[in-house]
Amino acid sequence: MGVRSFAGKLRRPGFGSEHLVFGPNRSVHRDHVAKQLDEIFETVRRSVQSARDNPDAPKYELSVLQIAVWAHAEVVRVHPFEDGNGRTSRLLLDSILVRLGLSPIPIETARQTYCDCLNRYFDGKDLEPLVDLYIRLAAEE
Repeated sequence: MGVRSFAGKLRRPGFGSEHLVFGPNRSVHRDHVAKQLDEIFETVRRSVQSARDNPDAPKYELSVLQIAVWAHAEVVRVHPFEDGNGRTSRLLLDSILVRLGLSPIPIETARQTYCDCLNRYFDGKDLEPLVDLYIRLAAEE
């Protein structure tokens, strides 16, 4: 199997599907992908810097996990690529955790619960179930 012609390319005006459907969800329009990613990554940049500046904060690990999980969920919501959005966004989550001194958290064992929690976030921006799932999985590690 070769590399697909769209591998690694962002959906953008004139390239890629206008919208992608994943589970019961629909991505943002391809014309808005770059702008929304810029906004997400600027928020992540500021949040990571704030966490770095306050490593002794009482709830440091929780706030780092919330940053990472939010970034992951937002990238999945945007769905910037034709394929590989879940893998890419989970890599982003783990890279934020590691960058801020935490360990990566494998999600494979709780696939359906993970999808349910993501869908809940997409429906109402409720991040807590997804954060709770990652806390539970980290405790099991």
